[in-house]
Amino acid sequence: MTHQETIHQVLPEPSPSARASIRGTLRVNVRVHVDPAGKVAEAELDSPGPSKYFADLALRSARDWTFGPAQAGGAPAAGDWLLRFEFRNDDTRAIPVKTSP
Repeated sequence: MTHQETIHQVLPEPSPSARASIRGTLRVNVRVHVDPAGKVAEAELDSPGPSKYFADLALRSARDWTFGPAQAGGAPAAGDWLLRFEFRNDDTRAIPVKTSP
């Protein structure tokens, strides 16, 4: 099995006023199913966090990610990832975690 890697990550860009409202770290987890070509076929909130605004931003961004193609037994294979978005008042990070082949 050759694992997929992230090729293109899209970070959400909250408005300046929304970003200024953050105290500490706001976390949103999005689960994505990636097709054999590396495109996000489905995205759903796994843990939306306390804010619908930030959850929606993370979900929209996750849909625009791309991954390198994975293979299983020499054939293209789909896979699943958990994208952990962390919003702070000074930056946004994303941590991709592979959850299945």
